[in-house]
Amino acid sequence: MSLPFHHNAKQGTKDFAKELRQRQTSAEELFWKMVRNRRMLGLKIRRQHPIGKYIVDFYCHELKLVIELDGSIHNLEHVRKKDKIRDAFLKAQGLTIFRVDNVFVYSNPHVIEEEIAKLKNKLISPNT
Repeated sequence: MSLPFHHNAKQGTKDFAKELRQRQTSAEELFWKMVRNRRMLGLKIRRQHPIGKYIVDFYCHELKLVIELDGSIHNLEHVRKKDKIRDAFLKAQGLTIFRVDNVFVYSNPHVIEEEIAKLKNKLISPNT
């Protein structure tokens, strides 16, 4: 069974995602340059993608992979709790979440690509 592309996101969430694309963080801008137009491993990766009531930083529908770039705010306890609830929802949709500290985007982008390559191999089954 194939999941819906936007996983039942409401129009308001889709509109807000469009707004967020216009005001990306510097880490998101850099990562977007790395992945847009299938530049990373030939994967179609979307930015600020709505899934249910949430908007994920990046999403690859082919792999059902969510890529979240986390700044220092994600170290705060109340944000970690919200992330945990959000991640549980996303996992319940059959998605895999890959969280990356913003520092890696700036300092080790090749490591991120290597990790995504490992996930790609793991997530694409021989039956697809």
